[in-house]
Parts: sequence; structure tokens; C-alpha cells
Amino acid sequence: SFLTSFSEDSGLMVCEAKSEYASLQIDIRDGDTLLYRYYAPMTILPVKQMYSWYNFRNYSGQGRKRVSEHHVLLEEHNTKSLIFLHGANVSEDEAEVWGDVLFKRLWLSGMHADFYNVDWRSDIGTDLNYHQNASNAFVVASQIVSTQANNIPGEKVIMAHSLGNLVVS
Repeated sequence: SFLTSFSEDSGLMVCEAKSEYASLQIDIRDGDTLLYRYYAPMTILPVKQMYSWYNFRNYSGQGRKRVSEHHVLLEEHNTKSLIFLHGANVSEDEAEVWGDVLFKRLWLSGMHADFYNVDWRSDIGTDLNYHQNASNAFVVASQIVSTQANNIPGEKVIMAHSLGNLVVS
């Protein structure tokens, strides 16, 4: 539940969630008399818990800070899964930012699909080592297909940026 206070003088209403899974209770009163009460169900989560994250950096011999996580945001089953792969020269931390931003933009635009952010090692060496990252795209692609691609449910829609398209191809 939420703790809510309203001040007629300032017109300010303050809400504070007691838990991640809460409902907003709206009371309309005339003095001490309750005229109407409405409960609006809500879920408050960090954005990283709203989509799935696949970390394939270990296929290229790199340790992982964040392990793969599977999250389903909506209780109803989506029939589509949107899979996103970032491009070249993206660190693991930058891949998280890509996923967060892209998920929020797609969600706000009305996307009704489970979202999967795929992180792969595309930052080998310096920016000048594009050939090493391109070669690694083939290694990662073969591993993704054999280990994870068939585990993603529903119709798959794939988006990629830059060198991520080589992984997809």
C-alpha cells in the first residue's frame, strides 16, 4: 500500500510506496466522511527488472559482471519477443544503458512484447580493432543459436545496431 497525504493549502499530494507491489488508494472525502474509494493497482520496479538480459561475454573469454536474467513484465503472455543486440565498441556497462533506454522508449511507444537485451563482447581492444570484434560476432552468433535462441518464446522480432547486425546475420 501507499502512504498518501494531501494538503488543500498547497495542492500537493505525496505518495510513498511501502513495497514494490502496491496499489494506490484514492479516497475522496468531505471532511471526515468518505465519499468514494478507488484502488489503482501498480507495480513499481527498477527498469532492469522489466526486461530480460542475456550476457554472452563469456563466449569470448571475458568474465561477466551481470549474469543473464529472465523477466516477464506483464502477467498476460505476450505472443512476441523483441530481441536487441548492440553494436561495436560497447562495454558491459554501456550495454545496460542501451537496454534501459531502448526498453523505456519502446514501452512508452506502446510495445507489447517481451524484451530481451543481448550483451556480447564487441569492445575487444581499442576502437581500431574492429576486425577482432567482427570476428567475435561470428563466434557469439554460433553460441547464441545453439544455446539460447530456441528458449525465447513466441514470434521473434530482432533488432540490432551496427555490428550487432553481423551477429544476427
